[in-house]
Amino acid sequence: MLEETRRITKVRICQQNVQKSLIATLALLNGLKDEYHLVCIQEPHFDFRGITRVTGVWMVVYPTNHAESQEGEVTRSLILIHCRISSNAWTQVEVASKDITAIHLEGSQGYLNIYNDCTHSQMIQTLKTHIEC
Repeated sequence: MLEETRRITKVRICQQNVQKSLIATLALLNGLKDEYHLVCIQEPHFDFRGITRVTGVWMVVYPTNHAESQEGEVTRSLILIHCRISSNAWTQVEVASKDITAIHLEGSQGYLNIYNDCTHSQMIQTLKTHIEC
């Protein structure tokens, strides 16, 4: 693990819904000022290749089934991890939903980014099923 990673005692998280907007995504990334360790994005923008835009200091964590495209299904959450956090210090937690992105940081319980569209409670059931496994 990197020296700087060991010194992180509080994880700073930014959360934003960018409403699938490239402009909002770029404004968010340019406004972060290197203050955050994690950025949780809801309704991220994707280009024609199905990836989002980031600057060089961020590692993108997509939901585990992001690459599996189903008709009418879109990925609605992702997590950006700053390069200050070593890739040896975190692991992705597999959750079978394009609305949930989860990671586990070494020395902590983990972090979730959940998109909830407020028209149903499917995310609660998905999380309950995952936790009971």
